[in-house]
Amino acid sequence: MIADDDEAVRNFLALVIEGAGYRVLTAGDGNQAIAQMRAHPVDLVITDLYMPEKEGIETILDLKREHPQVKVVAISGAVSEQLLNAAQHLGADRVLSKPIQPKQLVDTIRSLIG
Repeated sequence: MIADDDEAVRNFLALVIEGAGYRVLTAGDGNQAIAQMRAHPVDLVITDLYMPEKEGIETILDLKREHPQVKVVAISGAVSEQLLNAAQHLGADRVLSKPIQPKQLVDTIRSLIG
């Protein structure tokens, strides 16, 4: 699942991930991601750190509390390295800075869920 408030980013990431053979769900914010996860559990969630309604850190904490097995990749282009490190400390399995390269994204997913 991809949780990002930027539709263009969601579409780009979905295209890359589907091209690598994975099924993709999308959400426009953290609340939608949590609802989607409850209805259709997934193996991996990619979440932006800055989103309306429920931002990424809170989304990561909620996902890991409700679904401790889910792998989480935190992404952001507008935050410091310190916030990405905090995201990893609070439950993200990997962090990636935008712009994300397609190969880097697919390699990260494969390393986490095969």
